[in-house]
Amino acid sequence: MNRELHLPPSMTPPERILGLDFSGAVDAGRGIWLAEGQADGSRLRVTDCRRAADLPGGGAAREPALAALRQYLSGLGAYAIGMDFPFSLHRSLVPERTLVELLAVFAERYPTPEIFREACRAAGSERALKRRCDLEARTPFAPHNLWLYRQTWHGIAALLAPLSAGGARILPVETPLGQKPWLLETCPASALKAAERYVPYKGRTSGHRAGRKAILDWLEAGGVSLESGVRRDTLLDDAGGDALDSVICAWIVWRAVNDPGRLLPALGPEHLVEGYVYY
Repeated sequence: MNRELHLPPSMTPPERILGLDFSGAVDAGRGIWLAEGQADGSRLRVTDCRRAADLPGGGAAREPALAALRQYLSGLGAYAIGMDFPFSLHRSLVPERTLVELLAVFAERYPTPEIFREACRAAGSERALKRRCDLEARTPFAPHNLWLYRQTWHGIAALLAPLSAGGARILPVETPLGQKPWLLETCPASALKAAERYVPYKGRTSGHRAGRKAILDWLEAGGVSLESGVRRDTLLDDAGGDALDSVICAWIVWRAVNDPGRLLPALGPEHLVEGYVYY
């Protein structure tokens, strides 16, 4: 049976939006980018784009960067935040009935990224353990894939679980609250492919930079505007595409908060445990 959620009549979506491109690497502070914006009618005004290393108390190393990021996000209040990492696992790995119940025990069950990956691998192949939302959004990898498992583990253990425990709401599996952050799992690659705008854009060649420019031009034509504090070259010169991905995450969230059907879709029983990918 499908489950539908609705915004209370008196509640309006947050106007403040943040897109977070995440990393679980040892130098995660350099690879994590945050794009903040303001929903302004038919425009998303991107007002800031920076690395986690540049947050108060942050740094290039993973532990201080994640601690600074967690503290920063915890203090935001009424924001809609798109995060580019898997929020959950395939239902066969989750004894709990809901995603939120899983978060409460995740770090205890999987004390390290390596224990997490081995437990997932023992339960089934990577291809078989893609979540329903991964298949729907055509995400590149299962949450415990070799290239993704550290990002998944650190994202859940260091950010998602503490933020959830602090009152943030995970959409669409929880009913949103007006003064608490709304957390959405986002996938930039899925969004670009669904819009038939995906081109190679992660790399140092002139062709990759041209790909980043084509994507940015398309976003700007579709309602994204860079305010005076955000330089186009910051997005175009970042060879990993992480700065641009943070803006794409913000754009995905902006589209969702402007469309109730997109923000709170009907859910199947798998979604309540595995989560949902916005794209």
